[in-house]
Amino acid sequence: MAKAYKKEDFEYIMSKVAKVDQRVKEYLEEAGYEKWARCHLPNNEIASYTNTTLGRRFEEILTLNGVKALRMTVKPVGSYLYCVYNSGWRYIIDIERDTCNCGRYQIDEIPCPHETAVLKSKNVDVKDHGRHCSELYSHTP
Repeated sequence: MAKAYKKEDFEYIMSKVAKVDQRVKEYLEEAGYEKWARCHLPNNEIASYTNTTLGRRFEEILTLNGVKALRMTVKPVGSYLYCVYNSGWRYIIDIERDTCNCGRYQIDEIPCPHETAVLKSKNVDVKDHGRHCSELYSHTP
């Protein structure tokens, strides 16, 4: 649950927890989801719980996403909309709004592997901090 990017994924797992033991669900609710669940964190707090240099971690994530993107197929479906296919899954990316239905970009504010695949297909520099990444990652502590 803590790593879920989408609230519907979070809720699905939480419902399974409640079936096992309702007291655990109640305890987690009382603790406050925003304190431990990724999909409930405000974006500006995500960076505050890491001990690594954001710049270095940011580079590692972009590199990993670039490797993952190599295995994906990109199909344009409009001026700004693309479908990305990966292992039987389809993702919808809007490069004008920087959104992906996987939910990762909206939470992490770093291009997810699916958006990375689209940007690479268009020969766009994924590391363009001003356009595709949060400014949180352009400063090192």
